Amino acid sequence: MRMRALTLLMMVAMMAVQALGQRPADLSFQASVKSIDEFMARFNGQEHHLLNDASQSGRRQDLLRLYDALDTTNLVNKLAMVDTILQRNTMLSYNSKMWYAEASCKMTYHKRDVTLSLLFRTEQTPDKLDHWALVGADGLTASGVVDISQWLRISPTDHEVNFMSLESMINIDKNRRHFAGYRSRDIDIDQLSAFIALVQSGDLVFDYCQGVKYHFLNVPNFIFIVENYFRENTNSGWLISDVIPADRDQKEDYLLNTLKLKQWYLEGNSF
Repeated sequence: MRMRALTLLMMVAMMAVQALGQRPADLSFQASVKSIDEFMARFNGQEHHLLNDASQSGRRQDLLRLYDALDTTNLVNKLAMVDTILQRNTMLSYNSKMWYAEASCKMTYHKRDVTLSLLFRTEQTPDKLDHWALVGADGLTASGVVDISQWLRISPTDHEVNFMSLESMINIDKNRRHFAGYRSRDIDIDQLSAFIALVQSGDLVFDYCQGVKYHFLNVPNFIFIVENYFRENTNSGWLISDVIPADRDQKEDYLLNTLKLKQWYLEGNSF
């Protein structure tokens, strides 16, 4: 394994030198991975890097060239994932339920700038029309938009006056911002539901999306992340930025604790 990792190191180093060398703009453009569709096609061996052929060794080179060539860390796992892809003949597709788009969005909440992460998954309508669907949101609590840091009490006799305290709890701004604290200690805050409510009320205003990255769970025993690298060389565009070894349980943990999906969402998913 150490020899194979060393071989990969040499390959990646050569690719990095190639990437840093001066290349005509048209060559850089042809070699770059210009879209996620093109990334999938190269991953699947349906399209090829301009220096590679359609042979099995050519597909290995195509897969290696989908890594960020300037990052020479985590080499053993990168090589192991390529081996797994070739051994299992793993393919990517738009309709797979095992990849997610994470959009980092700048928004305004009551004249305050906040950054939220929105998570999307591909789905189909009953008529088989493809579309993206929002499945998660994160950042509301970290940015202080939704405060879950404290627990507040409603008077034990409030029922005797038809819960009159609701007026001040809801209508006074300084109280409203801490309204989540009045929930039961058995109830967790669903950030996606909170996000939808804040958008519909007009409290959250979208400014712009500052970037998107993709999380793929398709490869057995691995997770990998794809990001866009804007640079003028033959190793640019949509490339793999990280590889994470993960069995089924670890993939479920990744969905729950990294992507912040809810437990019920995992029912029916298979890795």
